[in-house]
Amino acid sequence: MAAPINNWSFQLKDDQVITKIMIRHGFIVDGIGFEITGSVGKTVEWFTGSGGSLSEIPLSVGEKITHISGSTGTYYEEICITTIKIYTTLRPEGYGPYGEARAANNVTPFSTPLALDGSIVGFLGSNGQYLNSIGIYNAIDLDEKEYMTQVSGEYGKYFNQDIRIASITIYTNLKVYGPYGRGEQVTEAKPFSTPVPLEGTTIFGFNGSYGTYLNSIGLSDKYKKVDTYGPFGRA
Repeated sequence: MAAPINNWSFQLKDDQVITKIMIRHGFIVDGIGFEITGSVGKTVEWFTGSGGSLSEIPLSVGEKITHISGSTGTYYEEICITTIKIYTTLRPEGYGPYGEARAANNVTPFSTPLALDGSIVGFLGSNGQYLNSIGIYNAIDLDEKEYMTQVSGEYGKYFNQDIRIASITIYTNLKVYGPYGRGEQVTEAKPFSTPVPLEGTTIFGFNGSYGTYLNSIGLSDKYKKVDTYGPFGRA
């Protein structure tokens, strides 16, 4: 009987950094843990089953995680992470891979975007007997004179259920960030894009809806009056 699936997430506080990553792995990835160091000391967050061998990745002072990659698949009728690789500022070629994707079916690669001019500030996912899913929280740090101008992306049905935002790209007056989200398993995908604001216009706020996923997103701009575009996705 499969173990119950638990959803988990954490975000670093301003004074915290990840100083070690622990991964349990064998045929697939059984679990992952993080040692977090801050002003009040060290804490450990573990999201794991009981199987697999333990590998540890101690991070040097100033070493930051930039992105992760790996694969998902079906292992004994359960969707899980079958391999994982961790990339940092000091190890751009990555640590790993951990897990072998052995005895897994429907193995599909994944990769998060490289956190250019931003930082990974947390992780989220789910676990039971194995590590079933994993994702990142990515903070985009804008420069003092940088401001958002536009968002674009795609939305569609995810596993034929409801409307989800499949991918999103953030535009500023200086750079383009993303796309975030690969849009895999999304059907009936449709592109969306907010208008490029007129000179002197600023993005005033956002609107949208969410549940387990981000279902829709739109924005408001301010130039003499507030104009709203969207939400794009589910009404």
